[in-house]
Amino acid sequence: MFEIGKVLSSLSSHRPIFHSEADFQHALAWEIKQYYPDSDLRLETKVHGKDSKIYLDLLVVHNKEKNCY
Repeated sequence: MFEIGKVLSSLSSHRPIFHSEADFQHALAWEIKQYYPDSDLRLETKVHGKDSKIYLDLLVVHNKEKNCY
């Protein structure tokens, strides 16, 4: 099971401040990869819905389950 709270807690313990959104996205993706090395991550991606596109800051696929942030 993917637990974003655990990842964010760990990240905040050693990176309490970020200088930009991109800095935060990269650090979060790196931290997720440390906890869940088999997960697939995509930054700044779009997902096609039935009649629309959704733009995501971070897409995490862990155990075939999609988590969007």
